[in-house]
Amino acid sequence: FRAPKQSGTAGRLRTLISEAPDQTWTAHEAGRALAMSEATLRRRLANESVRFEHLLIDTRMHHALMLLQTTTWSIPHIAQACGYQSSARFSNRFRARFGYLPSAVR
Repeated sequence: FRAPKQSGTAGRLRTLISEAPDQTWTAHEAGRALAMSEATLRRRLANESVRFEHLLIDTRMHHALMLLQTTTWSIPHIAQACGYQSSARFSNRFRARFGYLPSAVR
């Protein structure tokens, strides 16, 4: 379940998101943080065969897995730390990514 190693714009974006996975990230905000327009960010990611939305979810899910394995935080607390207001939405995304519910990982 390791996060894929990426360089270039995708790697920079993954690093940015992983520093604050609970932030409400949009392509516009991420582009601004990386000193480029949203269009440039999306174009560069497309050249690397990466979609912003997929990278955002993947980064958050890897953060969630780490928190599940290293903390005693509740599932709702982990969901919030990963940028999800809804524990149900978080659990669905986690199961879609890893094939298990967050509660099963514990």
